[in-house]
Amino acid sequence: MDTEKLRRQLIDRITENYSEYRANLLLKDRQELIDGAGRIADTALVFQHMADRSYKDGELEYLLKFQNPLEVVTEHWADYELMPDVLDALIADATDRQDDLTLFPLAADAPAQKPDSLRKFLNVDLETVLPQIMKQKTAFYQTDLNYALDAMREGAASGDPAKQNFVLIFR
Repeated sequence: MDTEKLRRQLIDRITENYSEYRANLLLKDRQELIDGAGRIADTALVFQHMADRSYKDGELEYLLKFQNPLEVVTEHWADYELMPDVLDALIADATDRQDDLTLFPLAADAPAQKPDSLRKFLNVDLETVLPQIMKQKTAFYQTDLNYALDAMREGAASGDPAKQNFVLIFR
């Protein structure tokens, strides 16, 4: 496989990793975000650097072995806290040592990705999911939530597709 194709694969993967990372940040409370500000900044810096730099074939092949190469490099970067040009040496060093093959999940072991049509919350069991959401630190009025749950139960039992397909969640 040519270098540019491997680079594109890596960029796509770290972009997906970064998007998932940022989405998970939305689930954290304020104190967790404040406490993790350094890590958040490090992850953003590493993502930007990895997206902009050029790679050797061996580096690309090594990093593509991981489900989350962004996490792999960010873990190493947290140990160094130096300038971005050190990331190049860090990636080359990690590639040479290949210690991470036993420390991080490999892409080959990842479950098959669901098609987009299955990733858009189709057929979600709201009665199971909403209590899990409620356990998180969420501001709501219990009566409003009970009203919404009752309306969803009635819609689900009605057989009317228009009443069965609605969800509105604010966080």
